[in-house]
Amino acid sequence: MNRDETIPNTVLMVDDDPTVRLLAQGVLPGQGLMVEVAADGERGVVEFERLRPDIVLLDVDLPGMDGFETCRRIRALPGGADVPVVMITGMDDFESIERAYEAGATDFSSKPINWTLLAHRIRYIIRSSTILCQLKQSQARLAQAQRIARLGYWSWDPLSDAVDCSAEACVVLGLEAGTDPANLNELLSHVLPEQGEELRRALRRTAEEGGALDLECRLKAPTGKRRIVQFRVEARAPGERPDGSVTGTVQDVTKRHQAEAKIRRLAYYDMLTGLPNRALFNELLGRAIHAARRHGRHLSVLCIDLDNFKRINDGLGHSAGDALVKTVAKRLKESVRRADAVGRVASGVELARLGGDEFTVLITDLDKPEDAGRVARRILGEVSRPLTLEGREVSMTASIGIATFPGDGDSVEELLKNADTAMYHVKKRGKNAYQFYSETMNAKALYRLTLETELRKAVENDEFEVHFQPLVDVRGGRVVAAEALLRWHSPTLGQVSPAEFIPAAEESSLILPIGHWVLRAACTQALAWQRPGAAPVRVCVNLSSLQLESPDLVERVRDTLQETGLDPSLLELEITETTMMRDVEHNIGTLLELRKLGITFSVDDFGTGYSSLSYLKRLPIDTVKIDRSFVRGLEQQQEDDTAIVSAIIALGHSMGLHIVAEGVETVGQLEFLARAGCDRVQGYLLGRPMPASAFTALLQEWRPARWAHLSSGTADTPAGRGAHGVDAGPTAF
Repeated sequence: MNRDETIPNTVLMVDDDPTVRLLAQGVLPGQGLMVEVAADGERGVVEFERLRPDIVLLDVDLPGMDGFETCRRIRALPGGADVPVVMITGMDDFESIERAYEAGATDFSSKPINWTLLAHRIRYIIRSSTILCQLKQSQARLAQAQRIARLGYWSWDPLSDAVDCSAEACVVLGLEAGTDPANLNELLSHVLPEQGEELRRALRRTAEEGGALDLECRLKAPTGKRRIVQFRVEARAPGERPDGSVTGTVQDVTKRHQAEAKIRRLAYYDMLTGLPNRALFNELLGRAIHAARRHGRHLSVLCIDLDNFKRINDGLGHSAGDALVKTVAKRLKESVRRADAVGRVASGVELARLGGDEFTVLITDLDKPEDAGRVARRILGEVSRPLTLEGREVSMTASIGIATFPGDGDSVEELLKNADTAMYHVKKRGKNAYQFYSETMNAKALYRLTLETELRKAVENDEFEVHFQPLVDVRGGRVVAAEALLRWHSPTLGQVSPAEFIPAAEESSLILPIGHWVLRAACTQALAWQRPGAAPVRVCVNLSSLQLESPDLVERVRDTLQETGLDPSLLELEITETTMMRDVEHNIGTLLELRKLGITFSVDDFGTGYSSLSYLKRLPIDTVKIDRSFVRGLEQQQEDDTAIVSAIIALGHSMGLHIVAEGVETVGQLEFLARAGCDRVQGYLLGRPMPASAFTALLQEWRPARWAHLSSGTADTPAGRGAHGVDAGPTAF
């Protein structure tokens, strides 16, 4: 019962004596009370429903329906059970008092009435009733919160072994509803035996010494399902506990562990093949280099790229491409683990998928560097065996580059780069072969040098252009944001893919002036899109790792916002998982400073990096963007992709984050994301990256009716064009 204390409490006086009613109306207002009256029980019930008073003063001896029946009627009304009812009568016999309380009276007062004393009594009863209502509300909210959080409380007396626990604690511990465990053993009866004994010892030690306890245990419920529960105790020293008992909580953390396991798998393993991903492979290679350096041994890195994979992917579709990748991964596993292929040349082999159609193999503890060629020949033979896809027999080959430690590099980056260089050398020479790295393979390095030179000219000559791709709100069908994407048409090199020039810009640090230019251009354009009476459109700008590490980033962003006049709430900065995790503590500090400006943040390509939940909780982010690699499989209802996308959406929402799905290309993907509760979508289905003028036209033409037409699955979207027929080239950075 939350009320404005400046408003007087309302008293409903039900009495057939007009003198009593007049006295009540004359005396009680002087005591800060507002009085309404009724002359009989029937009228009293009507007035109660109308007024909802804070207290009822009810005469027992009423004409027609007496006070006892009137009290019962009031108690039966909605909200009537919580309002205090004081019975007033000249009868003071025990039977009348007993009948009053049986009818639901809160208190009993005799006539003649002492009005001053009654006023004090009324205030006291109202105050007590208010506190009681607040307590009930608090208990109800607590019980609801415990049910939602799967959290229960319990206490244990180590002397008598008696336990007391909440209903939710029994549910969490797998006990039957209504169970009242008598002792600690009964309370912990479903905890696995070895862990149960450890928990009992820890509880006894905590009871004897005081302090805190935080312990997770596994339990097997009667249903056969295994769950993980977390016990937490904070106990004072025995002499400081009045009753000697230990109090704690127990929470079901099974879903949290499952979510963390999924995120760990997303972080370190490729979801299509189950192989280690780039992040894990880099860690394994780093450790292997350290061991090889210490023991004076060789190791080799094989970079494997499937030949003409794009032709198969484009011709037979993404599902066929995925099936091909899975088949090749299986063959590679068999190939590198056969004893006759590896056992005589090395002691350890690791296989990973770096992405797309690119795999790597790490061979450790080699006797001779040339022995890696035997493994490469075996791989080429396995990959080239014909296979059937979509009812067609398909032939596949691979190109393999080999770099060896220490001759070809002594770091993770150098070995991978040189193996990649050797692999591209094979591609240029005709494919379906392997090649050891040599220093003469510098074509790629020369092109990169040319690219860097032209990039510097591009910065000076203002050759860049920002394109924008729409982000659409799933529920409202409104364009709510635009992602700014950089494009470059070089007078010398022609149209250069962001996949080529962005890495070159990062390596040369040119990404700093380029990134600042993109930020200013995006903010300027976003301001032009804001129109009176129209919903605001946010602009999303990618931050590179070098920008995030730059000491003047906060100042540059602040200056850009001030100079362009854009409302900070309309700017969202996107950071990839990998970028965020390069220097977590520094990056968190930078984001917190930027947050003070009023801007928002999103984590891009979620699920492809290696962020942990512990860091994710600390980041001041507002949005998580699901990578397109997971969205791709939603059309075919691929179990892994649907489970991962659903898990990311649920996890993000549980942390209060907005969820954006990237790479939405089909109505089927859109429909699944809508059902799963995704907040926003982005992809070719809604619109390709386009120049600012085209995006402005899109904003003016976009109507919710078009969105309904699109999301209902009836849209006729031409191949290669967006939802509005805009074709602005490939997506990238």
